[in-house]
Amino acid sequence: MSIYKASYTVDTIMKAILQFHELNDVAFNYEQYLPYTLNAKHSEMTFNSSGVLVARAGGSTIECQQATDPQVFPTLKYVGFGIRGYANLNDDIRCQPYRPSATNMDGYWPIPARVVPVAQDLNSTERADYRLRTRETINGSDYYCYWLKRLTYPDSAVNVTLITPSGTETPYTLDENNLCPTPVQLDIDDVDDDNDRIITSLNFQAEITGAEIVEAINIIFGGDLRYAKISEFLFCTGVDKTVTGDNNGSSFTYTEGVFIHLATHKCTLGTDLSNPESTYTIRGKYESNSIVIE
Repeated sequence: MSIYKASYTVDTIMKAILQFHELNDVAFNYEQYLPYTLNAKHSEMTFNSSGVLVARAGGSTIECQQATDPQVFPTLKYVGFGIRGYANLNDDIRCQPYRPSATNMDGYWPIPARVVPVAQDLNSTERADYRLRTRETINGSDYYCYWLKRLTYPDSAVNVTLITPSGTETPYTLDENNLCPTPVQLDIDDVDDDNDRIITSLNFQAEITGAEIVEAINIIFGGDLRYAKISEFLFCTGVDKTVTGDNNGSSFTYTEGVFIHLATHKCTLGTDLSNPESTYTIRGKYESNSIVIE
């Protein structure tokens, strides 16, 4: 019997590598992983006439804030969006999400969260919600693209939950008496398959609006709203850093994401955001070293 799913999610190799370094004393050489950052990708690629990212002409590169030691360890901070998370199976209405690979380092067809004309760049308040700013020429005009949106964490502390074999969940409180634990003796015929489980989790979310997506579709795809169906969610680790930006010769400071890697890639059947008034909140939680997306 075939089992068809509405989405597939995978944690990437880069997430596993970063977690490994975070939990042991092996020296962390950040330069080793710079070539695999989204910062590096966007310094070397730009849009072609079809809205696809391709190598910049002549192999040229632009500065995309990243070329310094991040100083602190990267954490899950950002989400990006894409439009190639599924394939049509036939001329009927059936479609199937792609199964992303753990080797992926970006989405199949990412689009920016914001695309604004150079003369109308975001102000400091608006810019605070976005990361990975690049300047691109699209259809002969210059724009600033903001590729990622900042995740928010509604919880003030890590959640610890006890789950019984029957599935009942209750909050678990740490107990200093467990510094001197007592072993539980099993009977010789006992089968050790009914233990309670304890999981740790931390909720996060981000809201994406139809206005953001339609803005990008109008500029990149000439207003063809058939592209306004978000079917990829790209959860990224990185480090927030205060950097100096440029806008037509005027410098300013802002918070940028550096050392950004794709941690989790989710492909779905798509969410239609062609209505500028629509909103969609993507929610998930970091649960016992895995990222679980609702």
